[in-house]
Amino acid sequence: MSIDQNRELILRMVESQAVLDGRFSNIRRIGDDGGPGNFSLMFTAADSVTGNEVALKVFHPARRDDAYRLASFRREAEMLGEFVGQPNVIQRVSSLADFTEGFDTPLNVRYTLTFSYFAMELAKSDLAAAVAFGGLDAEAKLVFFRDACKGLQRLHVRQIVHRDPKPRNLLVMADRQVKIADLGTSRSLDRDAVPLLPDYAGFWPGDLRYAAPEMLAGLFSEAPELAIYADFFGLGAILFELFTGQVLTLSVFDGSFAMDLTSAMAHVPPGKRRQIYDDFVTQLADGHPLPNLSATGDGAPRCIQLRLDGLYSELCRLDYRKRLRRFESLFRQIEICLIVLRNEEKYLRWLKEKRRRRATLIGAGRVAR
Repeated sequence: MSIDQNRELILRMVESQAVLDGRFSNIRRIGDDGGPGNFSLMFTAADSVTGNEVALKVFHPARRDDAYRLASFRREAEMLGEFVGQPNVIQRVSSLADFTEGFDTPLNVRYTLTFSYFAMELAKSDLAAAVAFGGLDAEAKLVFFRDACKGLQRLHVRQIVHRDPKPRNLLVMADRQVKIADLGTSRSLDRDAVPLLPDYAGFWPGDLRYAAPEMLAGLFSEAPELAIYADFFGLGAILFELFTGQVLTLSVFDGSFAMDLTSAMAHVPPGKRRQIYDDFVTQLADGHPLPNLSATGDGAPRCIQLRLDGLYSELCRLDYRKRLRRFESLFRQIEICLIVLRNEEKYLRWLKEKRRRRATLIGAGRVAR
């Protein structure tokens, strides 16, 4: 069968299961197509153990010959098990399990498919939908962003890099807490090389629209720890999108940039990529300046616009060596923005008085203009 020619058949096969694992029933696809994924399908189910409605993530059975993606799926289930009870990371409800289902073709050929799945808590939405829908005020955006940072920090504490932070992978729960999810591209940096996922056919892991340029350049193949830097780039891109509604990389790079950079660096043998990239990254950054928030709409209140602009720019420096990558500094800047925002009226009065006093001093010749 072709990969998705029979997607509807596969969705119905999952929905036809009366009970899975002795606990999951009333299985229904999420959306018309079981979610947007090519490698996994999403369903809701009633869980008799917890009494809650949960999300079932099922690996697409026609993709099982893709060893990398299947290993990614299994590793995600394992990694989520390390964060049970921790906030800001999506919670796994059940461990990985399998079931099989057969069907007959019109030629009376019997096929048997293996479905791997695990259950997670069910989210209400995701950050991408929240941005698209609108209606979030600046404070809510900052609180959502802070939650996203907390979730990523929990991964980094365990030496796990996400490698695909983006709005769609940040789930908004019913209580409005944001949780990081979709650890399919994640990897652990402190375990033996053998269990670690190899890089996929030389291409970057994750969504190229949120990929840091060093990932596009293939530096992760010789320096996996640089994915920590790339995760911070993803956070900056998320912050930019929250307050502008625009995808950062589409504002910075042209349509061929990702493939051009990837193709050029593919000719550089591993072991030399980082040196070559470091030699030209300054010119790369100079040729692709980051846009100002003020130039891309009025989504950021004026009282915090400059601070937000500086924060996202520090996170998204194209030269990874100069990029902000300390959560302490990041959280401090977020808290300052929240304090200023919550006291905007007082802040504006203070700023007006400060300017008045400065003008007085300039008029008296006591300070330079």
